[in-house]
Amino acid sequence: MTNSRRKGKRGEYIVRDRLIRWGFSCRRGILAAGEPDNVHNLPGNRHVETKNNEHLSIWAMLRQAERDATARGESPIVFFKKNDTKLYAALDADDLLELLRLQATFEEFKEINGVRPE
Repeated sequence: MTNSRRKGKRGEYIVRDRLIRWGFSCRRGILAAGEPDNVHNLPGNRHVETKNNEHLSIWAMLRQAERDATARGESPIVFFKKNDTKLYAALDADDLLELLRLQATFEEFKEINGVRPE
């Protein structure tokens, strides 16, 4: 396996492990089994791309993710990082705004119902 493929695989594991820590039940895709996603089983019909590269082109990454997601009727999320940086994510602005609206609705629900952090 080439170094770039190993690095890409390592990036997929980083994303998978982060999602699992946040409580998502997901797994890394198996390309040999015909699974094009890097990471599977996210809620909300999401297509996940991961990039772990020193020279990132955000526009190229988004084009690839959009193409793959559109073919399957999904919304793309691109997780990306390079050496010695945090993990970042890029997604459609409307998808982000929907998530923020859901969070605000949940915060309002908690306030109305007296839900307090444990």
